[in-house]
Amino acid sequence: GLLRFYGAIESVRSLNPNRTLLIDVGDNISRSLWMGRDVMEGLHLIKTDVMTLGNHEFDGGKDFLEAAIKDNPFPVLCANIFEKATDQRVGGTLPYVLLEKDGIKIGIVGLTTEYTPYMVERSAFEPYYVKPAKDFMFEYVPLLRKMGAEVIIAATHFPFYTDPLGGELIQFINDTQELAIDCYIGGHIPGDYGAIYKDAAVLKGGFGGDSLPHATLKFDTVTRKVVDKTARVIDVINFDYKVENHEIETFVERVTGPFANFFDEVIAY
Repeated sequence: GLLRFYGAIESVRSLNPNRTLLIDVGDNISRSLWMGRDVMEGLHLIKTDVMTLGNHEFDGGKDFLEAAIKDNPFPVLCANIFEKATDQRVGGTLPYVLLEKDGIKIGIVGLTTEYTPYMVERSAFEPYYVKPAKDFMFEYVPLLRKMGAEVIIAATHFPFYTDPLGGELIQFINDTQELAIDCYIGGHIPGDYGAIYKDAAVLKGGFGGDSLPHATLKFDTVTRKVVDKTARVIDVINFDYKVENHEIETFVERVTGPFANFFDEVIAY
């Protein structure tokens, strides 16, 4: 599946290679099958620019998580989860990042669902506590703008529902609307979404690599402002996006090889 997902990503990235960001909002690593660092390596191979922690990143406990993201080649964000012992953020994470693409500075704040303590085994999450996410938007968005950010993205592992539209991310957008965020990304649960809501591009999808949410922000290089936004969801599973990439093929074979019997054994008809 990774090669097909990469092909879908490249179908977008190839149209605007110097100005495209690949943002991941978590639930990538756990204790099952391949280990955390393998998945992080895979995310690096598909050229992920930044990732936010999801609740499943905490499944294996503090040591497992920190080992998985230690010295990661791209930034890992989590602004609102702290260690009880130190009052510091999760080791190896940042609250925000300022990236530059073709001269345009993009500020990204990463936030993990406030329901994480109720969705992770208690012993695994015991070292941590959660703070209200919106407080960090009001702290970091003005700071990022002072640092020169011309585009602001909230990369959240927040669920939301589409029928009717509601849930944690939608409430979060309503609570932070005055900050004029350009793009919000949600996650955590299945269900695809790509639309404009409260003048922001809002995305959710990519669950299991079956889809690829894609926002386009049109930036005026004279006024230095985003002047238009569109959002959509690319159907990955029903179209042949598979491309040739020996490095990714070799990686997938190495990581999944030890579990070949798990995939191939017929256990029922």
